[in-house]
Amino acid sequence: ALPICTGKTVLSGGLDALEFIGKKTMHVLAESDPGFKRTKILMQRTASLSQMLREAKDKEKLRLAQQVTDDRTAHFGLLFDEFQGLSHLEALEILSNESETKVQSYLTSLDGEELESLKAELVAIKEIFLQKELEHLEAGESTEEKN
Repeated sequence: ALPICTGKTVLSGGLDALEFIGKKTMHVLAESDPGFKRTKILMQRTASLSQMLREAKDKEKLRLAQQVTDDRTAHFGLLFDEFQGLSHLEALEILSNESETKVQSYLTSLDGEELESLKAELVAIKEIFLQKELEHLEAGESTEEKN
């Protein structure tokens, strides 16, 4: 009887810990994402995600139809905030870091000629991107000089 009781205690403690972590995560998300509370309320009111998306699409069509095209110009800062750009940027940074970790892990598994060959390919790819970035910077500087 003792192992069953211990197993139940461990399982109950694990579930309590998961519940606490989940609640804490939801609380942190609610604090950092201004649209989270609104999204949570919408999800509770609507029956399904597809229904919610359909309603949002209809509302957006109606809003665009009523909106005068000249009264609102696209401003990057407003659009960035409106579409939670910071959250997306942070997600891309996390993805980039995970990819970098995977590449480094794969590189450590190689040795000798394979490693040198792959490093040469990666350096060539990096140089292509640096070249493109340099071209964009130079194009931007020449535009500023003309103004």
